[in-house]
Amino acid sequence: TALHGQAIIGAYSNLDGGIGSDDMQYMGKAVVIHNWRTNFQWVLGFALSEDFDDNEFIPLAGLRAFHRKWHFNVTLPVEARATYAWNNNLNLFFGGWLSGAQYHIESDTAGDLDLQVRDTRVGVGGDYWIMPDVRLTLEAGAYIGNDAFELKLDGVDGTREEDLENAAYIRFGIGVQTN
Repeated sequence: TALHGQAIIGAYSNLDGGIGSDDMQYMGKAVVIHNWRTNFQWVLGFALSEDFDDNEFIPLAGLRAFHRKWHFNVTLPVEARATYAWNNNLNLFFGGWLSGAQYHIESDTAGDLDLQVRDTRVGVGGDYWIMPDVRLTLEAGAYIGNDAFELKLDGVDGTREEDLENAAYIRFGIGVQTN
């Protein structure tokens, strides 16, 4: 079992009108990683992010699997990603990410979960480690706009409306992490 921390600052833009100050983003993450089996880990923690506008703190739970140079990661509610370690300094990845306007959990005994998603991204990119704990990240792809995507844990209700146009995006940043 280990504690992992990460802080990233960068920009995310759909390139409509260039990259401006409103495209700047930050993200922090703290998770506890538990080695479940030889090539599997459980992840539990939280993120400080602008991905869900109404809640900067997002609870995280996930599973990681490793196979040779491959690393597969599913972290709910925000990420599914596959990474290939090209060498000691360069990782290449592809995946899908969610960003939204609201994320809410209520917990009495059988609490409910509400999630409104603004967009879903699919993309490819790379992480280049310039120092042991410092990396540069570049990601590009497409985002698929979803005006509303409601998910409720207590019921099976769900709504999906797509009113936003699909668009290309680019995301880049510099990050520091500790293990």
